[in-house]
Amino acid sequence: MNNSDLPRLGQGGGAASRSRNRAAPVLAGKPEGAPVGRPQRNISSQVAIAAAWRARADELAVWTMRTLVARDDVYGQYLLETERTAGRKAVTRRGEISLELLRKHYRAEQTGDLIGLHTTSANQRCRWIAINIDHHGSRDDAIHRACRSAAITLYGQLQRLGVDALLTSSDGRGGYHLRVLFEPSLPSTTAYRFAKWFVRDWAKLGLSNEPETFPRQPRLTAKRPYGNWLRLPGRHQTLQHYSQVWNGAKWLCGNEAIDAILRTKPTSPQKILRAALCYVIPEPEPQSPPCDVGPYLTQEQTRSPIGAILPKLANIQLCGNGWSARCPAHNDHNNSLSIHEVHDKKVLVCCHAGCDFAEIAEALGIGMTAFFPRGRMMSRAKRKAPIEYRPWRNQA
Repeated sequence: MNNSDLPRLGQGGGAASRSRNRAAPVLAGKPEGAPVGRPQRNISSQVAIAAAWRARADELAVWTMRTLVARDDVYGQYLLETERTAGRKAVTRRGEISLELLRKHYRAEQTGDLIGLHTTSANQRCRWIAINIDHHGSRDDAIHRACRSAAITLYGQLQRLGVDALLTSSDGRGGYHLRVLFEPSLPSTTAYRFAKWFVRDWAKLGLSNEPETFPRQPRLTAKRPYGNWLRLPGRHQTLQHYSQVWNGAKWLCGNEAIDAILRTKPTSPQKILRAALCYVIPEPEPQSPPCDVGPYLTQEQTRSPIGAILPKLANIQLCGNGWSARCPAHNDHNNSLSIHEVHDKKVLVCCHAGCDFAEIAEALGIGMTAFFPRGRMMSRAKRKAPIEYRPWRNQA
């Protein structure tokens, strides 16, 4: 699709006008400026925020098509509850990225409408890069505040470089996405180097883990022909939260946040080329060899699926009621993989850096059935009915 075929930003379509009068799912969350952990209590404002995103889905879809879509033949999509399996909450779909697909994401009527875009085109070029600053599931308020401080600091550094950046809260709990858009597009190797250079001092920013950067690899390969994708701004896939936007002074939500997104303009790659091309990316540290898991398992567990999977992982540590380890599907230094054994001996895995279940199983060299007792996966008929988001006014 050519840019000339797209409607102009700001044009109000009939669908957008009608959507203002429809009940909207509410996922506003707490304001980022509020103390961490204190929920936003103004339900009417939450309804208004959700309605604003639905009403302006047309504008956001046009902006996304013009600035973020690097390739229009593949995208990431979150699954409905009935379609999920252990450790598999999202998939990569091959298909056309249309304006209607983007509108459905911003309207967010159900979890299955939410999508993400890949950074790298088939000809190895990027229209944007992103920094994902994540708390990796921690409930420590100090870590949340450190993530917010680091995100705002990095945003300010980009501003001083003359780069227009888009900083959004991803979950309202200390997770942030920092995007830089480029026009024209730049080689994926250059984009990768710049992102790595930009977060090189992550420890000095008070972060406990290096932020994840997109693209996550310098070039697409036969093994990874599409690369990785990042969720678009808007509704969170599980939490009651819509993206908020940092404008350099405060966090914006609802229509103000949407206005800030639509004002974000691509930057010329010339502004970052010197830094990107001169930076030498450090060699990754070697993965720790698989460790002895004897101290972590009971005798019964050694004969169940968890006893076959844990020995294949590196840097295993006890974590709550389960374990954490380095994810085998990407170059992991931060124990991004969570592992849990549930009551029927199934093994649940979740990579907080975004690797899906199939990628993890492939990297371990085992089939997906190995995560289930006797190699049997749960049948689709036994899965729970989908949990749909409902308007606040309909909730008890």
